[in-house]
Parts: sequence; structure tokens; C-alpha cells
Amino acid sequence: MKPTQTAVINREGLKGGIPSGQPQTNAGNNGFRRRFVREFLQEAYTYEQHNMEHYSSAASYWQRLKYRLNDYLDYTIGKFGYVRKHFTDQQALNNLLYYFNNIDQLQQTFRLLNDDYSRSLMIKIMSMRVLGEKHVRLPVNNEEFWNEYKTIDKRYLRKAGIGHSGRFKFNQYVIPGRGNDIIIDGTIGSIHSFFKLEQYAYKKGLETIRAQPGDVVIDAGSCWGDSALYFADLVGSEGRVLCFEFEDDNLEIMYRNFKQNPELSKRISLHEKALWNVSGNTIKYGKSGPSTSINRPGSRLEATVEVETVTIDDLVVAEGLSSVDFIHGVQKQ
Repeated sequence: MKPTQTAVINREGLKGGIPSGQPQTNAGNNGFRRRFVREFLQEAYTYEQHNMEHYSSAASYWQRLKYRLNDYLDYTIGKFGYVRKHFTDQQALNNLLYYFNNIDQLQQTFRLLNDDYSRSLMIKIMSMRVLGEKHVRLPVNNEEFWNEYKTIDKRYLRKAGIGHSGRFKFNQYVIPGRGNDIIIDGTIGSIHSFFKLEQYAYKKGLETIRAQPGDVVIDAGSCWGDSALYFADLVGSEGRVLCFEFEDDNLEIMYRNFKQNPELSKRISLHEKALWNVSGNTIKYGKSGPSTSINRPGSRLEATVEVETVTIDDLVVAEGLSSVDFIHGVQKQ
């Protein structure tokens, strides 16, 4: 789990202009390219200690010990000016090529952002996608974040160590819902992200944007069903959640979570397909629980399993929907 970040979009900028009050030298094309290259080169020679939740979510004691020892080793050698590379050349190259091939769209997004914090955050997230969490730390990953993270078991844990999926250790949690309690078999990280931090809600000042009662939500990449149940609790009895998941290990846990929450599950329909830009295609993916990904050159996962694709437009027609109010999930192609 990585801490969630939110950037700010200038509504006026959506009309195509540069955000008001921002000089073109900061928000223009050269500013974007220079800042990304500078950030990338700086972070490539940086090591970030304890930047993910491996310690607590690993399935076995020996895995947790391995993470701690490796982290301590990298931290120690880093104090002497040495940094081990924690990304593969091919993966970094693939992500950089994707950025270069879409440079115009990325620059447009950069110029639409309303403040320097949001622009800096975009650059940092792009660097993390290339270099990984061992080299890049996002701003919210701070002491306050981890202190709150540690309170999750005290507040919501019902039963520890009920099983695991891959390298993830599973506990059972009970979270107060808007109607009934929500029972989740999951990780401390997923409970923290979805239900405590509300990863899929945008909060700024007095304004909060999230799924509302009666909404139709697309949950594209439901994994263990925890995000689908979060949305089902928000949309209420008049709303709908259309969730997409096709990895069989994830589905096994999802079905268990849905069974434990029968009232919320009535609002959820499961589609074992991949959302894509074309319906009826077959794509291959590599199985890795919440890290499952499609076939890409240089990927560490061997993509051998096939899944059929469907577009949102075709889904709307097939389901007879008059609107879709909230969409979670996207994967670059």
C-alpha cells in the first residue's frame, strides 16, 4: 500500500488556458520537462526507508524479517553514500517511453493543475511509477500517516491471521457502516486506505467529493471486494455498484466478503471482464493479487491467463443505465 495523493485541477484551465496567476515559465512545456528530468535524476540516487506496509502485511514471519533486514541494509549503506538500484532497466525504460509517447497529454495535464503543490505532486508520482517506492517518497507518507495506520487494528480488528493471499496476511475487520457493520477479510492497509482515509473521496476544506446515495458506481479493479463494499455502503439501497474483477484468487476472497455482507451485496453486480477501449478482445495478464497486470514487455509477471474485454459504453447499453456517476480504476494500455 502506498499513501494516497490528491492533486487540484483548475476549472478555468479546462477551457484550454494556462491557470490564472501562474507564469508560463512555471506551467509551460519547458517547466514540465525540466522538473520531471530533475526529479527523476535526483530520486534515482535516493533510498527511502520504510516506505510501504510490507512489515505488517507480509504473510509469514520470515517474509517480514526479510523486508526489515533488507530495509536496514539499504538504509545503512545509504548513509555512506551508496544506493542500490531497486528497479529493472526494462521496466524503467517502458514507463519512460510511455511518458515520451504521451508527452503532449502529460504537459496539458501539468498546465491544468492549479497550484505548485499539485504540479510537484504530479512530477513525484511520475517518478515513483518509473523508479518505485524504494526511491521515491510521497508527501503524505509521514509520521502522522503511520501513527494513524497503527490504530486500525485497535479500532476494527475482530480476528487476526485468518489466512493469506500470496504475500499478504489476512485479518478480519468490522467497520461501522451507514447501516449495518461491514465485515471485511483483508489487510490492515486496505482497511486504512478505503475506510479510514477514504482513498476514493476528494477532500479539500469544507468540500468532499465522493459517491452519493443513489449513484451508479463502476469499481474497475475490485480485487478482494473491499472497495466494492465501501462504495455499496455509500450509494445506499437505491444505488448500484458494478465491479470488475477476473483474477481467480482475488475472486475467491471477494465472494467470501460479499457473503459476509448480504445487504450490501444486493447493490453489487460482478463482471468478470476487463474494462478496455474495445469490447470483445482477449488480453493476457499475469496473476499477482492486487498487483495483477496486463502483458507488457519487461514485466516481472508472466502473462499467461486470458480475459475478455468490454468498454464502459457497451456496459452502459447492456445494463440499461441512464448514467454513471462515479468511476474508480484505470490502467494504462
